[in-house]
Amino acid sequence: MTHLRLVGMSRAADTETVPDPRPAAAGEQLLAPRATSVALIEDQQVLAGAIQRSLSIMTDLRVVGCAPSLDEGIALVRRTQPDVLVSDYRLGDGDIPSRLGAILAESPATRVLVFTGWPDENSFLEAMAAGASGFLDKAGPFEEFIDAIRRVAAGEVVVAPRFLPALTRRATNADSGALSRRELEVLQLLAEGLSTSEVADRLILSVNTVRNHITHVLTKLDVRSRLEAVNVGVRRGLIRFDPPV
Repeated sequence: MTHLRLVGMSRAADTETVPDPRPAAAGEQLLAPRATSVALIEDQQVLAGAIQRSLSIMTDLRVVGCAPSLDEGIALVRRTQPDVLVSDYRLGDGDIPSRLGAILAESPATRVLVFTGWPDENSFLEAMAAGASGFLDKAGPFEEFIDAIRRVAAGEVVVAPRFLPALTRRATNADSGALSRRELEVLQLLAEGLSTSEVADRLILSVNTVRNHITHVLTKLDVRSRLEAVNVGVRRGLIRFDPPV
């Protein structure tokens, strides 16, 4: 797995820059300079409208659409192939880490910036493990938000300093190898189709603890989604998968 390494202070005062491990799309360097296309997934209409109006005055940024749900967001990404997708973390039909695999399958070159009002470490780790290129607090300065979009589009990973220790642990733990017994149990239940809350109920754990286990599983298996983790687990013989009859 590619290790993430701090390469310097960001242009914004309270974020750091690390290289994005995902390669640029083929032929990307041959494109003439143009406005960065930005898609939004945000279910708060007032905030979504404010973001769109603010971005519309930026000559180097172009909003291609806004969706109020993850399902509609995936369709928007499929249709517009944006350079950057800005998405809330949790929406009415799920959370962004659980759908990032589907989003990136529709548009592999799209960089995803998660923009949340609840920036806790578990949410951050899940988003980054799923393939996000940035994670920002909605309470931060607007200038930081705009700067993050530009930097993510340029191939950087935008991380607030308080999350850097967690990001470093994530990169280090990727080499730790075998899944723990509890992580294998969680992966098996995911293969059986259980949701995060259902796994928590089955194992008598908190939802946050289960999310943390899922993050560790994704990191150790070097995958970006739960579906990929299940596929890898089955291929390696770590878990069994019995499709419904």
